[in-house]
Amino acid sequence: MTNKKAELNITYVVGGVIAAFVLVLALFLVFSPGSSFTKYFSWLPSFNKTIEPVKSIEYIRYDLSNQKISYYDGTTWIPFDKDQVILGEKTIQYSSALEDFQNYYLSERLQKTILIDYRLNDFLNLIIDDKGNRLHTTTISELVKKSSLETGVQSSELKINAQIGKEDISIGGNTIINLIESSTSKVLTKFYLILKSDDSLEFNYVQVDLVGGEYWVKTKLDYSKSDTLMNIVNEAKDFRDSVFKKPIKIRFNQESANYCTQFRDKRFIEVNLAEPTTNTQC
Repeated sequence: MTNKKAELNITYVVGGVIAAFVLVLALFLVFSPGSSFTKYFSWLPSFNKTIEPVKSIEYIRYDLSNQKISYYDGTTWIPFDKDQVILGEKTIQYSSALEDFQNYYLSERLQKTILIDYRLNDFLNLIIDDKGNRLHTTTISELVKKSSLETGVQSSELKINAQIGKEDISIGGNTIINLIESSTSKVLTKFYLILKSDDSLEFNYVQVDLVGGEYWVKTKLDYSKSDTLMNIVNEAKDFRDSVFKKPIKIRFNQESANYCTQFRDKRFIEVNLAEPTTNTQC
């Protein structure tokens, strides 16, 4: 009887070992990478998902509206306006970071001319302010007359020539579109549009008597009602935002690296210093 019990126990043990081996083999075949069976278990939470390591928080940004820098601590943006800050393993000097951001945004871009076949008189009749009011006919007549005298071009032939260039990008993020500009020994005359960083548009006419005195017309425009103005705005936006297609160089620890930027809320140039790039375009 004892021998039979011993034989039975040995049978159970051997059977258990074989069952365990078969189970392990089956699990390996089912869950091993590349197995055709894994698709049936992909619905399980975190199944077949690579868990990315947590990266250090190394965000810094530049505010076009006030030319200030801040960095992110994981909860909030903290002003960075002097000395230095350590982000990850990078020590960044305030003065060099400010210079890096300003050089980036004000860097050279291709000059751009918008072809508009409009006489000045006709263009001024397109001007509608944000309250729905047009420039008064007397104002238009006076502006055309002044410009004609100062440029030496007959009123009927006086046309606008919209130009955007790197010198027209201000630190505050505004883009200036020159329409007409002339200068004599005594008077500077200038028509221009300002595309603000919030995408609003402003019309300006300024006449400066170099001897003394200034005449200025300024009004905020509603460009949604004019295809011509809308085209000018879209061209100016493309010019303004073209800088964000290339990386910025940020200096730290006696070295530097290039990073792609994110333009957020129409005012912040944001950089993730944990993700450098070797690309020439972003």
